[in-house]
Amino acid sequence: PVVGDTVAWDPASSRIDAKGLDGVDAVVNLAGVGIGGAKWSDARKDEILQSRLSVTGLLSSAVARLSRPPAVFVSASAVGYYGEQGDRPIHEDTPPTPGFTHDLCAAWEREAAKASALGVRVCVMRIGVVLGMVGAQGLLGYGVTSVMGAIVVEIFQGRRYATIFGTVMVALMAGSALGPWL
Repeated sequence: PVVGDTVAWDPASSRIDAKGLDGVDAVVNLAGVGIGGAKWSDARKDEILQSRLSVTGLLSSAVARLSRPPAVFVSASAVGYYGEQGDRPIHEDTPPTPGFTHDLCAAWEREAAKASALGVRVCVMRIGVVLGMVGAQGLLGYGVTSVMGAIVVEIFQGRRYATIFGTVMVALMAGSALGPWL
């Protein structure tokens, strides 16, 4: 049921009250367990993968079935899509190298793309390192020191950074934002 502006859902059991999404302007999906804080064992990799695919698949399938779908479905992905690229610059069309991060992101983006079934504009944000400082969220939460700290101070003092909020707003507002982008 919808309570105010809330849509009830339970991603763990793949349930969502899709009626509550009918007629919304946009759906934004930033779901997925954090990739830091634990060794990437096979079990952890599966948890990382499933946390993204199940939620993104649930949302995109729900959006694709709506009688009044949103204009845009914005979904997270990651620069890990490209895999190891060495020192060369990358852009949206850079061919990926095989490996877990590419396979993860490619599958994640395919799930998001399913929302386009009814003509919904799908934007996939290939997000890089998150520099959050709250708790253990993001790189700074892990106690980055010395050289990295100096780089972060320079970035923030020079205001050469983007927030996830700002990136999402560009995806929502720029009608030309479509598909994957950095």
